[in-house]
Amino acid sequence: MSKSIIILSPGKTKERYLKDGIMLYEKKIRHFSDIQFDFIDIKSTKKGKKTRDIIEYEGEKICGRIGKLNNPFIIVLEEYGKIMSSIQFASKFQELTTLPKDLVFIIGGAFGISDKVRKLANFSLSLSKLTYLHEMTRVILLEQIYRAFQINNGSEYHK
Repeated sequence: MSKSIIILSPGKTKERYLKDGIMLYEKKIRHFSDIQFDFIDIKSTKKGKKTRDIIEYEGEKICGRIGKLNNPFIIVLEEYGKIMSSIQFASKFQELTTLPKDLVFIIGGAFGISDKVRKLANFSLSLSKLTYLHEMTRVILLEQIYRAFQINNGSEYHK
């Protein structure tokens, strides 16, 4: 199992129901693993900035945080990423958790992910063709990680 899962994302989770969802899935995942979760909120700026400037600003902040990590496996969540079924994700997740690396999931901000961040990625994943709030994406990602544990342990949960 990897040491930890780090989820990097611009902004904070503000809504109580989303914070509750995050806590719920972290608790459920603990039944399968002692994996540690670390949520790193990247400060974003929008005042008087063009879209491209915001993407680059967030990208610099994300790259700065990644630079402090010890050889992580980086997964960007973006619309251009690979779309997988839950069973395919479970298989990929099981493979990745055997690596002696931390898994870092990067959720793009409102305007996406910079090319600089994209180039650092070891894998690009799309959770859907739909667009979600970055706050909501955290909960959806955790639910899929929980589902992966269920699938990999032979549960019927995913059906």
